[in-house]
Amino acid sequence: MSTEVALRQRNFHRDEFLSCSICKKMRRFKLRDAMECRIFHDANMNSDWVCSMSPYETTSCDHEEERPSRKVARGCPRYGKCKGCSKCICTGCFKCRYMNCPCKPCTEFTQNAWP
Repeated sequence: MSTEVALRQRNFHRDEFLSCSICKKMRRFKLRDAMECRIFHDANMNSDWVCSMSPYETTSCDHEEERPSRKVARGCPRYGKCKGCSKCICTGCFKCRYMNCPCKPCTEFTQNAWP
């Protein structure tokens, strides 16, 4: 398999971070599939999100925040320290926008996605 084919098959949603409403530490959300995208979307819409709601492991506000050098790597298929390119930033797709969600980005995407 060529490198170009491998890059196309790789997920294009990069990891995102969300801040805890109590301790203000940034926690990583991996957006590799539709379920993880929905978990991040719902957490991002919740202004009272806290570390203990993290979906990956038992995390609390007492746990250390991810190192700044590690935060730089967000899963871009082109460049590990990418700050955002057309390969890793999604402006909307059916994996990260939902018909049953009332938020503005989801509503606008679903209204404009299909004729």
